[in-house]
Amino acid sequence: YAVVRLNGRDFILGVYGSPESQQKYEKLVGEWLSNGRQIPASFDLADSQPISQQSTECVSVTEVCIDYVRHSQANLHSASDVDNIKRVLRELRLTVSDLPAEEFTDKELIAFRKRLLRHGITPKNPKAKAKTLSRYVVNKYCGHIVRMFRHAAKETNKVPVANYQAIAAVSPLSKRDLLGRETHPIRPVEESVIEATCRHLAPMFADMVRLQLLTGMRPGEVCSMKYADIRRSGSTWLFMPTNHKTAHLGEDRLIYVGKEAQAILIKYDYRPPEDFCFSPADRLRQGGREPVIGGREVGDRYHTRTYRQAIWRACDKAGIDRWAPNRIRKTNANNVRRVGGLEAAQVVLGHKSRTTTEKFYADIDTSKAIEVMEKIG
Repeated sequence: YAVVRLNGRDFILGVYGSPESQQKYEKLVGEWLSNGRQIPASFDLADSQPISQQSTECVSVTEVCIDYVRHSQANLHSASDVDNIKRVLRELRLTVSDLPAEEFTDKELIAFRKRLLRHGITPKNPKAKAKTLSRYVVNKYCGHIVRMFRHAAKETNKVPVANYQAIAAVSPLSKRDLLGRETHPIRPVEESVIEATCRHLAPMFADMVRLQLLTGMRPGEVCSMKYADIRRSGSTWLFMPTNHKTAHLGEDRLIYVGKEAQAILIKYDYRPPEDFCFSPADRLRQGGREPVIGGREVGDRYHTRTYRQAIWRACDKAGIDRWAPNRIRKTNANNVRRVGGLEAAQVVLGHKSRTTTEKFYADIDTSKAIEVMEKIG
């Protein structure tokens, strides 16, 4: 359903995307604006519900989904996380849109999980073919649904707590279940491959790749980098992004910028501190073009999808296998661990747990074991 919130009341407009809901939206908002942003007496309040008085008796799964998307947009700093939440909740709404939220229990979650495994996510384009999902992705999507019901039960009181407890008790799929395809571990990318790719990248994209390799930052962090977030006192600069993966948990992120990385950033020091260091408009100007594509001005920053696609195009030109920018972080982790050990890699990557660094990022250096075995035969 399409919903508009005015003065603390949610007005249900009808089926999302329908001409009727659009007309009702324009009529309601027009009258509301004309009345000084107050609800006119002519409004039919039977079609609305105060947020503070919403009961669990008539709340549908669709309403819970809409509320959680709003919550995610306001509290999550990762655009990719919000996109994933929207994607799986859209599929959930297509499946059980009119089901009362209090009737969605562990059985419904398991049935929805089976649907994801069999059919994947329904494409927005009717002509497109749905892609199969891995076990890891299905577990991740179901985790979003569990957190949505936790929010609805404990924060907004829109569903009984028992519903959340039943859903949360569903165990994630394991390898032993033999359901869903398995994904291969993300491996570091060889530095020779990185350099071969950079030779076919635009200069700005090549600088972003090399900066990632030197600092170990995530793709989203290099795309959102601003000079205003960099402390340039001392021989090593500190980049403290305001938006990062764990910002919503109240954690700080420190990225250490050494001499070589500083030399890359200095090239973009002419931009105002509050602007993004790497701008699509600047890249077009570097190539002697106006910052306009398709008759409209380009955005003020790159997003990870654009960054990844640029790397893939460069890989195709170089005649090498495509690789994604998140693998650069693993290459950096291995380099740091070889030079400074596991603890240094943990600090550079910003992990709270050393186990995370050891398990997922920094590979064990086997050279010492090989050297010993060659000596003892």
